[in-house]
Amino acid sequence: MSKLNVIIVDEDEQYVKSVTSYLSENHHQKIHVTSFTNLEYFEAFISETHKIDILLVALALYEESLLNKYIDKVIILENGRVKEKYHKCNEVNKYQTGDALISSIMNIFAEKDENIFYGSTKEKNTKVISVYSPIGGVGKTCISIATSSACAHRGLEVFYLNLESISSTPIFFNCDKTENLSHLIYYLRQKNKNLSTKIEGVRCSASVSRHIHYFCPPDSAQEMEDIKVVELKHLISELKALGQYDFVIIDMSSEFSHKNISIIENSDNLFLVLTPNKVEKFRIQSLLREFKILCQKQKVDILEKVTVVINKHEADQSMYSEETNIFNKQKTFYLPKTSQLIGFESDERSINMNSPFGQAVTQLLSSMITEGKYSG
Repeated sequence: MSKLNVIIVDEDEQYVKSVTSYLSENHHQKIHVTSFTNLEYFEAFISETHKIDILLVALALYEESLLNKYIDKVIILENGRVKEKYHKCNEVNKYQTGDALISSIMNIFAEKDENIFYGSTKEKNTKVISVYSPIGGVGKTCISIATSSACAHRGLEVFYLNLESISSTPIFFNCDKTENLSHLIYYLRQKNKNLSTKIEGVRCSASVSRHIHYFCPPDSAQEMEDIKVVELKHLISELKALGQYDFVIIDMSSEFSHKNISIIENSDNLFLVLTPNKVEKFRIQSLLREFKILCQKQKVDILEKVTVVINKHEADQSMYSEETNIFNKQKTFYLPKTSQLIGFESDERSINMNSPFGQAVTQLLSSMITEGKYSG
C-alpha cells in the first residue's frame, strides 16, 4: 500500500528541517515527506509530479494556482486565522507539537473523502492485553496505566484504550483536545474506510512519554453504553492493523457483558485483577463458572489467556490458592500494597514506577516478554 505523499513549502529553513525530521523519524510507515524553502524549486517539482496528497504551505507562499488537480489537499501553515479569501483551504497552527500537527493533518485528510483508504505498511505485531475485574476499586486502572508505562520505559509503543463507561483517562492524561472518542464512534458507525487515518487524527500523546497514545473520553458516557460489539471488535482490529503499536492495553469496565466477552476473546492476554478480600472470593468463584461455560460454548480457551493479578497484597496474606490453580499457578502475580503510588510528571498524574507496585508491574511485563508470549 502506498504512503501519503506530503510536501512542505515554507521559507523558514529551521522550521522545515524540524518538521521534516519529525515526520521522517516517527511516521515513515505512512508518510513520504518532501520539503522546499524556495517556491520556484517547488513549482518546478510539481510540474513533473503526478500526484501530491497533502501540501503544507506557509501563508506567505500560498497561491490559488496551487488548487489544482494534482494536489488533493492544500493546508495552510499559519499561527492565526486564515483570511476569507483562503476559504477553500484548511489551516493548521504551524507552531504546535509534532504529534498535534500530525493529528490535525490526519483529521483534515480523513474528512476529505471517506472512500480514500490509507492503511499501514505494517511493521509491528501488535498484542492486546485486557485488564478486567468483576469487582470495582481493585486498582484495575492503576495496573493498566502502570503496564502502559512499563512498556514505554522499555521503548515499546503502546495504546492505552479505556472502555469504562465513566472513563478514568482524565485522571492520568490531558484530555483538553477537541477531537475525542465520540468522533471515532461516529466513524465506526458509518463504516468509514478512513478509520485508520481518523484514529491518528483523534489520538493523543501522553506528556509523560510519546510512546503512549490514548483517546480523550466521549462527550457522553452513554455513548460507551450504546457502542455495539461489532464496533468494538472493529476498533481493536484497526488499532492492531495500524502496525504502529507493540501493545494495546484495554482498561475494561467491570460488567460481564457481551461487549466485555468480545474484548476478552479478541485479546492475547487477560489480566484478571483481584484483591485479598474474603467477600470477593465468592464473586470470583461465580466468574470462574462463567468462564468455563463460555469456553464450552465458544470453543475458545479463554482460561489459557488469564493471568491472575492479586493487587494490594501484603506478605502475610495467602488467598485464592484454590481459584488460581484453575488458571495455572505459574500465572499468578502479586502486586504489593504501597503508599505514594501516584506522582506528577509533566503536569500529568503518573504511577510511581520506582515504587514496589511499579517495580512489580515492570516484572510482570518482563516475565511475559521473556516467556516469548509477546515476541513479534
